[in-house]
Amino acid sequence: MRSRPINTPIECLEARRLLAVSATTLAGPQTVGFSRTYNATSSGLGPAGTSIMFEINGGGAKLDGLRVLRVDQSFKTTTPTVMRTAASSYQRLDGLGLRVFQTSTRARTSVSLTTFDPFVLSVPPSMVAGKSYPKEYTATRRAVSNPSVPPVVTTYTSSVRLVSEKPVGVRTRAGRFAAYELVTETTGRNAAGTATTVSRAWIVPSIGMVKMVTTSPGSTLQSTFDLRSYLLAQAKVAAVAGDAKPRTASVVSRGPLVLGAKTFLHLGTRVRIADALLASAKDVR
Repeated sequence: MRSRPINTPIECLEARRLLAVSATTLAGPQTVGFSRTYNATSSGLGPAGTSIMFEINGGGAKLDGLRVLRVDQSFKTTTPTVMRTAASSYQRLDGLGLRVFQTSTRARTSVSLTTFDPFVLSVPPSMVAGKSYPKEYTATRRAVSNPSVPPVVTTYTSSVRLVSEKPVGVRTRAGRFAAYELVTETTGRNAAGTATTVSRAWIVPSIGMVKMVTTSPGSTLQSTFDLRSYLLAQAKVAAVAGDAKPRTASVVSRGPLVLGAKTFLHLGTRVRIADALLASAKDVR
């Protein structure tokens, strides 16, 4: 009887390991000052929809002694009337993946706070294409502006899957990208009933999410986030000759723009350089 070579399963395991994609790749930039702007539409909202901006504004926040990153979101809905809402989420990227611990929402007349127990696992530490990564958590939503309202407790079961270890092409308002595709199925249960959503998100490592389409099984409703622009940083650059004071340049471009030793990318239709004239930007339209 011939014995099986002992190195065969080791080689197979090594091949699977090499096909894994890390949370660091799939989480996108975690740098203060980074921002993304989307057009959000829904089949239930009509032709207009919502403009949404995500911006990383704080890196020094702490929750239960754990250092987290604060991501601020601003929503502007244009249908049926103009309405503005602000929100913040507190998240952390480490060896346990990309985890969200808490969110807060601020509207014109209300403030709410949602705490996740233990957390929302947005991206596992490492993902192998085709494998599902399940997670259960509880969300407790409290009306901070009206403490007499009882909290709403929802139990969630979610599962996230990487479609392929290789990026695929996806088109957005900001242009065409090579992106990893993630599929997340989430089911929530509370006193009001049960609801399930399926989200397909396309992630570019240097940008983050560039597009997301969310549907509900058994429903015709569909919502879409479509990247409109992004800003990697606010660049401090040298001022024009004769002025020693540095200025801040906000750069919007369809390609790389070199400012000194750093390269910044921002998708859009124009270039804005505040109070400074950069020789490196003369050929950008």
